[in-house]
Amino acid sequence: MFIFTHIQASVIFVNSLAAGKNTGQSWQEAYTSIQSALELAKANDQIWVAEGTYYPTKGNNRDKSFIIPEKVTLLGGFKGDEKSINQRDFEKNKTILSGDILHNGIKETFSKHIVFLKDDAVIDGFTIENAYNIETLANKSNHLTPTLIQNSNLEGTGGAVVNFKSTGIVNNCIIQNNTAEKGAGAYNMASGKTAIFNNVQFLRNYSTVRGGAMSNDLGTNVILLNSKFEKNKCDDKGGAVYNDFFSNTLIINTTFTKNEAENAATIGNDGGSKAILLNSDITDNTAQILGSALYQGSYNANIKDGSNSMVLINSTLSNNISLTNGTSIFTWGDDKYYFYNTNVKDG
Repeated sequence: MFIFTHIQASVIFVNSLAAGKNTGQSWQEAYTSIQSALELAKANDQIWVAEGTYYPTKGNNRDKSFIIPEKVTLLGGFKGDEKSINQRDFEKNKTILSGDILHNGIKETFSKHIVFLKDDAVIDGFTIENAYNIETLANKSNHLTPTLIQNSNLEGTGGAVVNFKSTGIVNNCIIQNNTAEKGAGAYNMASGKTAIFNNVQFLRNYSTVRGGAMSNDLGTNVILLNSKFEKNKCDDKGGAVYNDFFSNTLIINTTFTKNEAENAATIGNDGGSKAILLNSDITDNTAQILGSALYQGSYNANIKDGSNSMVLINSTLSNNISLTNGTSIFTWGDDKYYFYNTNVKDG
């Protein structure tokens, strides 16, 4: 005898201004808290969130985050009366996830991380802002080893969006004004798995060590589509994107402009990492020393295919400035660049 069960997916409603019974079963009875919906959600459920600003906690716990469960979709951009996803307007109905949990604008009191994505979780239609994750230990290492990364509690690592040992999808989001030591806008560490970012704007994110907007570690695969990186900054490597320890990034139809770093103002590869850029533009980025547009550095020469590489197809590099070294493209050792129908208008 065989018993077949059908798992019914649900829509859970959230509206911070709702005044009903707080059941999440309709707009009229919507939850006022996203956390309430996340606690109830199961695989294949959708959570519809009306415009407004939402915080990971009502208290002062900086370690509290929005954790989106596996295969759950969190959708923002609703006015609060829609009957179909197609009726939402995420550009007009701003739905904000903010780490300013005390509503005081003091960065040191902001949430360390705002969103964690479990495998195949989706976040779509939000502005994600005001994470602050700076570790105060004076003796910490700026360059973590794979073992330390695997066992990390993410102190100093990641800010707005984190894929840690799991990977989800980020669509139609603005990720802005976040601060961390590494990957202030997004941090991805999930060996062999793929994180996807589509139509995402990374604006004014700042890291002290690696990846002002995004940092990718330990064999993680990242796909960036139709996105923009603007005015992100890192004090060391990777003003916009930094890849390390055999990470791979595919970048399509994406623009990088006015990003800054000491080295690798736009994209940096270390540790045998690979990047492919297709139909993308790198313009007006500034490095204090090396590689305002592209940078490839250290790798393990004793490992087969251990060098870094970048492939650029139908792309443009223009007006990128390296103040000390002068060249916008830097390579070290056996690292490789491949250019196909790509216009390089700077040094």
